[in-house]
Amino acid sequence: MIIKHYAAGKGEDAEAWSSDRIQQIGALEDRYFKGLKWSLFKKYVNRQDIFVEAGCGSGDHLRAVQDHIGATCIGIDFASELLDELNTRFPDYRWEQGDVRQLSRFKDASVDVMASFGVVEHIETGPYEAINEMKRVIKPGGMLIFSVPRNAPLAILGLIKHAIFREPFLFSNKKEIVRGDRSMVIVKKFDDERAGVYPFSQYAVTDRVVYSYFPNEHWTVVEKRCNGLIYPRLAESIKKLLGEVAYENICVLEMPGTLREKVWFRFLAWFYGGNRLLILKRTTS
Repeated sequence: MIIKHYAAGKGEDAEAWSSDRIQQIGALEDRYFKGLKWSLFKKYVNRQDIFVEAGCGSGDHLRAVQDHIGATCIGIDFASELLDELNTRFPDYRWEQGDVRQLSRFKDASVDVMASFGVVEHIETGPYEAINEMKRVIKPGGMLIFSVPRNAPLAILGLIKHAIFREPFLFSNKKEIVRGDRSMVIVKKFDDERAGVYPFSQYAVTDRVVYSYFPNEHWTVVEKRCNGLIYPRLAESIKKLLGEVAYENICVLEMPGTLREKVWFRFLAWFYGGNRLLILKRTTS
């Protein structure tokens, strides 16, 4: 199942993304190097690799990989103002404007590791073009570190509430079910007067849909994680309630302590978890 979210989000608005991400640019803090994504980069990226981040945003991941691992790094983003800012502040890194649906600058099977976090779900025509391009450019034996929003139980409850009461659920989101196959997304239109109140925000998918993008004969799932919380305000509340370290451990699912604590934190990550993070290996050409 695919759920289409409508919210006061950015969708495919490059100017809005630039404004938001420019504010996030800064020095890498110590806590970055304690996080899940950095642990994955250390595990799967080598010094001799070509590393590409599709949708590089504020550039934290690319800078960390280049500085601390030494891989050849290229950051791709569609937001020109953001890239201008990155080039001004960090001219020793390679930032390029581009569309993740058209990675024509890269030859077939030319990239060792590609990362893309929270990008393809914001393309309203569906993620298939972007995912196919990522699959095309990764070498046999290469890795894709990839995340998309998952249909956590909380999101499903919101959809049910909207279906019954015809009103937004939690933090002014509207949702609808869409039917998807491997080549297209068919979107059902709202029939109520509030259909246009919220612009398109993102898609969220079940694990089954995600795995269908990567046929078993060509790709192997090396790891899978729940990462992040689907509602920002809820995430902030949990941070305040449990503390920054505990919140980070919920995302990483490595909370130390008693069995009861581990079970509790794993439940939170499953119930609220916003993203399915996959590490995939291309096995054949």
